[in-house]
Amino acid sequence: MKFNRYIFIVFFASLTLFGNTASAHPSNNNAFITTSSGNKIGVGSPATQKVSPFIILPKETIKEKKDARIKQSITVLPSTSSTVVEIPFSFYNDEYLVLYKEDSGKQYNAGHIFNKKNESIGLFFISTEKAQNKLKVTTNVKNKNILELKIETNKLLDPVTIDIEISSPDITTYFSKNQWITRGKLDSVSMIPSPYLLTSANYEISTLKRLDAWNKLVDLHKYDEKWSNISGLQNQFDCHFDFAKTKDEWNLEPARKNVGYFSTIMASCNPSTK
Repeated sequence: MKFNRYIFIVFFASLTLFGNTASAHPSNNNAFITTSSGNKIGVGSPATQKVSPFIILPKETIKEKKDARIKQSITVLPSTSSTVVEIPFSFYNDEYLVLYKEDSGKQYNAGHIFNKKNESIGLFFISTEKAQNKLKVTTNVKNKNILELKIETNKLLDPVTIDIEISSPDITTYFSKNQWITRGKLDSVSMIPSPYLLTSANYEISTLKRLDAWNKLVDLHKYDEKWSNISGLQNQFDCHFDFAKTKDEWNLEPARKNVGYFSTIMASCNPSTK
C-alpha cells in the first residue's frame, strides 16, 4: 500500500550525545545526562498522540556524561492536519521544566530545567532547520516533566526537521577565560566568549543563552569583594552580547556608572567612571 505523503507525518526520532547517535535505552526508554551540580536528568523518546508510522533507529549504548548535550531530531512531512508530540523527562530530585516567557507575555519554544531550589541547571531549545515561516510549533509543559509540541504542517511543501536540544552548560561552556584583571586602574572581569554562546539558530535560543550565561557569571562572582554595581555590570554584559560579539575579550568593570542599557550602548559598552 502506498501512503500519500501529504496525509501522514513520519517521525525520525534520535538521541545524540556529543555526536553519537542512539535510540532510547530499551529498559527505561531514556538517555541520561548529569549536570555540573550532580543532578541526573533522563530524556525519553518522542511519542505522538496520533497513530502515525514511526522509524526507530538501531539501538546503541548510551553512556551517561557530565555536562553532556542530548539532541533529538524529528522530521515531519507535509500533512493536512496538526499533531502533538510529547517528550518525557525523568527527574529524581524534584527538578522541573519551565518555558521562558518575556515580560510582554510572549512565550518561547525554549526554557530552563530548574532544581528544587529554583536554580537553573539546564536548558532546552526547540528549533527548525528551514521553512520556519511555514511550520508552526507551539510548546507547552505538562506536569512539570513533559514537553508537549503541537506541530502544524498544513503549509509545508517539503519535509522539515525539528531539533530539540537539552543541555547542562556551566561557566566554562560560555567562556574559555573568566578572571579578574586590572585594566588601566580599573578592576575588570575579563572573559573570552565561546562559540557556543555566540552562535545560535534563532533569537529565542540566543536570548536564553545570554540570560543563562549572565546568571552563571553572577553565581561565580557574587561573593567576590570586587563584584558590585550589578545592574551596571549587566548592562555592560548585554551591550557586549548585542553589539560587541566580535571583540576578542569582554571586560566588565564595576567602577563604571550604571547609566542604563541604552546609554551604555551609546558609550560603546564602557560608561564613564565619573
